[in-house]
Amino acid sequence: MFSHFRIVLISTIISTFAFADILITEIADPNNASGAVPRFVELYNSGTTSVDLSMGYQIGRWSNANANVTGSSIKDLTGTIDAGGTYIICNEGSTQVGQVDDDFYLTYGVFCDQGIGTGGAADSNGDDQIGLFLDNALIDFFGVAGEDGTGKWHEFEDGRVERKADSTTGCTLETGCEDMWNIDSDAGVGDGALDAPVGYDPGSWIGAAAPAGCTDASDCDDSNDYTADSCVEGSCVHDTLECLSDADCSDAACNTAACDLNNNTCVQTPVADATACDDGDGWTENDVCTSGACAGTALSTVDVTFNLDMSTQSSAAPEIRIYYGCLANCEGPYDSSVDQWLGNEWTVMDDADGDGVWSYTTALATGVDYTYAYSNDVNGSFVYEDEDFGVNDCGTDGSYGNRRHVTPGDTDMTLHAVCWSSCTSCPVLQ
Repeated sequence: MFSHFRIVLISTIISTFAFADILITEIADPNNASGAVPRFVELYNSGTTSVDLSMGYQIGRWSNANANVTGSSIKDLTGTIDAGGTYIICNEGSTQVGQVDDDFYLTYGVFCDQGIGTGGAADSNGDDQIGLFLDNALIDFFGVAGEDGTGKWHEFEDGRVERKADSTTGCTLETGCEDMWNIDSDAGVGDGALDAPVGYDPGSWIGAAAPAGCTDASDCDDSNDYTADSCVEGSCVHDTLECLSDADCSDAACNTAACDLNNNTCVQTPVADATACDDGDGWTENDVCTSGACAGTALSTVDVTFNLDMSTQSSAAPEIRIYYGCLANCEGPYDSSVDQWLGNEWTVMDDADGDGVWSYTTALATGVDYTYAYSNDVNGSFVYEDEDFGVNDCGTDGSYGNRRHVTPGDTDMTLHAVCWSSCTSCPVLQ
């Protein structure tokens, strides 16, 4: 009986620690995590040979207090991890990784090796458990299955988990291997909440064997055409190159881009002055290039005189406000995508000759559809024209159907005097 108990005990101890070469060495939930600051899980190969992760390796997540791994979170791993190397799994989409302009590279300065999307093992918010599998068997594990990490030793919200340097075997005990990990979290543990990139080191583990060093650039080839590899004082340096050919460079407005192969940077050369261009401003015309910059002149304007007949009103102190200008596709009602707010205030109109017709003259751009409205100051209160008075007769629109339109032509224009809340002249008083 004693011998049987000893065998069971030894089996239990062996099952607690997996003697596998691939380990989880960092799990990150940065305090500033968002779509542009990715979360990630880092693996490390402690063995002496490369490992093809597509040969049965998977990663999964026990969400919150789930006692079992969440089935939908289990993802097959696909890459190869060199001896003494790392493999980074991030919460980006698979098409984003490996690009110099992807969020992971822009945040951490290194490439994510495999993007598995959101909601899985690489997207934990700090209270989940993470496990690594080989041929469906658990070979490394962080957390406590069936226990939400909030307020527990395994919480790493807004921080990270890092494997201790002396923890070189995998944990398969689902009740946790607390002494294997260094933890930082917003609960005041370790260094507390950490913003990325400071405080995170994807691609580097404190327990990794020291690199052998280099003697020349040939020892530092990272197989990336867009880096210049060199050996500096025994350490490899990889400087990112902006371009390898003209195809890597994009022309700026009024410039032609080319790759300077002397330093692998994109150089912009201005095109000839007076070359037609588009400055992206619809309120300018005759856009041309000058010394590598595109600019146009303001749209030509004409004077427009508005006339409002207030003879039917017992009190007259009208004002006008020109709300919006529309350059194209102006046929429908108000549309914020085409009707540009002009920032104008209400302006008092004038009846200098006392004939009851109030006027206002201003310069407006030719060909622009302007939206305007009238109001009347009655004993200190604004009164607007009747709702929907001209929807069918003269195309008024706006929230209350009482905003008018005018599109200036090539010459100064004087609008016919219209009656208050009308599209036509006031009736002649007998």
